[in-house]
Amino acid sequence: NEGVSAFAEGLRYNDSLHSLFLNSNLIGDSGSQDLAYQLRSSSGLSYINLGENFITDRGIFSHLEAMMVNNTYEFIQLQGNPVSLSAQEEIKHLAIADQVGFGLE
Repeated sequence: NEGVSAFAEGLRYNDSLHSLFLNSNLIGDSGSQDLAYQLRSSSGLSYINLGENFITDRGIFSHLEAMMVNNTYEFIQLQGNPVSLSAQEEIKHLAIADQVGFGLE
């Protein structure tokens, strides 16, 4: 999580990166939350893959909050993370409303 937190700081004002693949990197909620916080300011990122990590509802909802601030997100892959069924339903509902794609399965 410390590594992704440092990496996230570098993304804060990046507007040239469009896709980010961080799948299978042992990222937990803390790293996911740091990443989401920094991505609120990124104007270019539209696709992020966080699949097959250890991100729970808490870490995933931090990305939903970031999406409310930064509307450049088009798709976020979350497959293979321990997300509860209730959180999955809420994510699907929000994704339809905001026209953001989520990969959960």
